[in-house]
Amino acid sequence: MGKSPNKLSEIIAHTIVFAAFFGVVFCSVTGKKISSNPFVWVGYGIGGWVITFVFLGLMSLIRKTVSSIRQKISETKAAKEPCPHSVVGGRTRLKHMLGGGSHLKCGQCNRDEIEFQRKEQAELLRREAAGKIRAAADKLQADEYMRLTKLRTHKIDYLLRLSPGEFEEIVGDMYRQFGYSVERTPMDKRFWKGFNP
Repeated sequence: MGKSPNKLSEIIAHTIVFAAFFGVVFCSVTGKKISSNPFVWVGYGIGGWVITFVFLGLMSLIRKTVSSIRQKISETKAAKEPCPHSVVGGRTRLKHMLGGGSHLKCGQCNRDEIEFQRKEQAELLRREAAGKIRAAADKLQADEYMRLTKLRTHKIDYLLRLSPGEFEEIVGDMYRQFGYSVERTPMDKRFWKGFNP
C-alpha cells in the first residue's frame, strides 16, 4: 500500500527540517563544517528522526512520572486528612488481602458509601421502572387512539351530519368513557348547549 502524496510530501518535508536541524546542532557541537555529501544529509535526517522520537519518548515518560507523583501526593494527603467522622485517613482505601476488593479505613464512611451505592442502585431501578411504565402508557394511549379512530364517532363525514345537540352528546359520551363525569348546561343565547367535563 502506497502512502498518499500529501502524507509522503509531509514526511519528506519533516525529514528535511529534521536533517537541517540535526546537521546544524551536530556541526555546532562537534565543530565540524556542514557537509554537502547527500549520504551525510541522509544520516542527518535519520539522526533528526531519532532525536525526535527519543524526545517524544522522554516527554511521555516525564508526563507519566509526574502523573504518578501527583497521584501519590494526593493519596498521602488523603491518608493524613480526617474523614467527617474524625478518623485520620478515614477516606483512604484499604485493599483486602483475599478477595481483591477494598473498603474505606473508617467504618462509618464505609457504611455511608455502601448506603449511597444502594440509593443510587434503587434510583436506577426506579428510573428503569418509570421508563417501562411510561412506555406501557404510551403504547396504551396509542392503542386507545387507534381504537377510537376506528369508531364511527371519529369519522368526519358522520360528525359533519350531526346536529349541534347530537354532536355535544357524542363528545359527552366520549368523556364518560374516559372516566369523567359530564354535566350538560342549559342553552345559551346562540341556542348552543354546553357541558362541563
